[in-house]
Amino acid sequence: MQAGKIKFFLLLLAYFSFLFSIYCQQNDSLLSIVNNPVYSCNGCPADTQRVNLLITVSENYWRNGNYEKGFIYARQAEILAENIRFPSENKRGWEKGMGAAFFNMGITCYYKGINPTAKKFYTKALNYQTPHTDFKGMARTLGCLGNLEQATGNLDLAMENYYKSLKISEEIKYLKGMGSSHNNLGNFFNFRKEYDKALLHFNTALNIYQDSTNQPERNKRNIATIYNNIALIYYDKKEYSKSLELQLKSLKLKEESGDISGIYYAHNNIGNLYDQMGDSAFRAGNNKVSLEYYKQALQTYHSILPTIYNSGDQDRLASVYINIGIANLRSLNPDSSRFYLKKALRLVEKTHNKDLLKICHRGLYETENYLGNYQQSLQHYRQFISYRDSLYNEETTKATLTREMNFQFEKKQSEEKLEQEKKDALAKMAMERQKMINYSAFAGLTVILIISVIIFRTLTITRKQKKIIESEKKLSDKLLLNILPAQTAEELKKNNCVEPKHFESVTVLFTDFKGFTQIAETLSAGELVKELDFIFKEFDRIISFYGKQDRASLKTPLVSLSRRGQGEEKNQFLEMPVSNSTRGNAVNGSIEKIKTIGDSYMCAGGLPLVNETHPYDVVRAAIEINEFMKCFTSGNFIAINGEKKQPLAPWQLRIGIHTGPVTAGVVGDAKFVYDIWGDTVNMASRMESSGAPGKINISHATYLLIKGKFNCVSRGEIQAKNKGMVKMYFVEGEIG
Repeated sequence: MQAGKIKFFLLLLAYFSFLFSIYCQQNDSLLSIVNNPVYSCNGCPADTQRVNLLITVSENYWRNGNYEKGFIYARQAEILAENIRFPSENKRGWEKGMGAAFFNMGITCYYKGINPTAKKFYTKALNYQTPHTDFKGMARTLGCLGNLEQATGNLDLAMENYYKSLKISEEIKYLKGMGSSHNNLGNFFNFRKEYDKALLHFNTALNIYQDSTNQPERNKRNIATIYNNIALIYYDKKEYSKSLELQLKSLKLKEESGDISGIYYAHNNIGNLYDQMGDSAFRAGNNKVSLEYYKQALQTYHSILPTIYNSGDQDRLASVYINIGIANLRSLNPDSSRFYLKKALRLVEKTHNKDLLKICHRGLYETENYLGNYQQSLQHYRQFISYRDSLYNEETTKATLTREMNFQFEKKQSEEKLEQEKKDALAKMAMERQKMINYSAFAGLTVILIISVIIFRTLTITRKQKKIIESEKKLSDKLLLNILPAQTAEELKKNNCVEPKHFESVTVLFTDFKGFTQIAETLSAGELVKELDFIFKEFDRIISFYGKQDRASLKTPLVSLSRRGQGEEKNQFLEMPVSNSTRGNAVNGSIEKIKTIGDSYMCAGGLPLVNETHPYDVVRAAIEINEFMKCFTSGNFIAINGEKKQPLAPWQLRIGIHTGPVTAGVVGDAKFVYDIWGDTVNMASRMESSGAPGKINISHATYLLIKGKFNCVSRGEIQAKNKGMVKMYFVEGEIG
């Protein structure tokens, strides 16, 4: 069963990678044509064709969520179209190109939330499309203007633009435009809770797309969007079975058409549907049925985790972690819930997404309350209330500013219209002069073009050589940093040697597994090494967090149902609670991994950079290492690739910590090793060997430094090998 799940996740990851590679290859192919200096098509001017190709590349980018590149290539198309506007044989080409370029710039600004700028570009697009009867372009731009007006609360203008778009499309029998207009009207009436009218328009759009034979792949995406929008109506009406059936149809079409972004939203919608169905079953008293739905939701969220992790989108990744954490809480796995909600909180604190901060703290509040950690639960509840109130105040201010911005924009638009009329008159006068200049400049431009090509090729070769040299240097530096701390590596590169250094106060941590010899006898060599590699890599990630310099806090969102229409995309966030993280903000912290010896792991805080927070940093890292081992040994740990990691043995971890002076340096010539020496190292090792599985055993010296920030339980004086009777303490957790 477990192998089957792993195979499913790997196949899903491979499928997403395949879709992304096709998308990249398509854009690269188009750009190679654009850059071909002798390109021509069907006897049309080459520059006109290049404008069309740049617009296609721009649309490919923004349709797949890359709005920055979508805007850049639309801007290039506009500049090229402007440059070819004067020759009469290119007149139709440059006008249509300018309209399409301004439309693409408008829609990228809309998706980025820059509504006043988006409206400005849409208006410019219409100024080129309307006089030259580009009816398809006009229908498309009016539909997107309607989406913008609806988003800013101008519902009357939104409906007016939607019906204008529909009328133009019907007059020219433009099926795609008709379907898009009905879809926009369906979203409009759904927004106003007029579900019957919304369903009428959605079904009309669905019939149009199903009857159309042009562009079958694009039609699949359009049909998938309609299924999604109808499903959202049934979701609002709490008819979850109908909604789930339509979402599954939508997902299938999105997978067939290679809609990467759409596949993510479909999985997320399906996961949230299972969540709601689980809630309904729970309220009805069907706890067993409820638990099954929550497990299906959990499986759905895990299926999209690899893709979101590889995309680099921190907010989306955090939202998936939140969904997994909440699903675990509802499935009665509170430890796993807290583990993933803390991951989410760290990401959201870095992106400063207040909506997601509110959701995280509420989720952690409920999880800690379930576990009986009432003090931590109360702290998260207070954070939840704080962010909730802050968001309400911001929304009130934003509404006032939006009305003021709309007024200023309309005033500025009138001024720009008068200015444009003046520019057009001057441009007409300049056209005749430009014709004469063009003929005389043609010969000179030809020579300049040849010289430019030679210079360009020379610069390209130089850049490639420079990149190769820089790549080799980065690889060398990376290998050295894997062996030595950054400061030590710099000293070694600068002086060809490293002077030993004495540190007056360093906190040393040792870990060891109880019964490791017996475990080693039950596992093969390959299984043993693989298991230790997995555990120690997770330790590395934890100490690297607490060893980062001047880092910001981290955070996480819960993304819920997505409403995506033609030219529209919104997110709704479900409010759920979260628990108190044991990770503090170890500002200016420094923890360095020293080495591993067999099943023992050693690291130290406070070197090579001296700082005053190292006792807190190391103890916090130890607490998280201990939590990770509990989650892992319980069988509830999910790796970042979506695999549910099962332990191969009953691992029992002891952790020992001591603070004191050490000497640090580099030994070896051909193979460098960074190490530390001193009685502090021996005492930390005794703390570990004198500890207990699942506990963090610290010395009296460390206790005196951290006692105001951590709950510690005295063990009294205990016999330690070669040390006599030594005072020891167990760390139970962080205070507050």
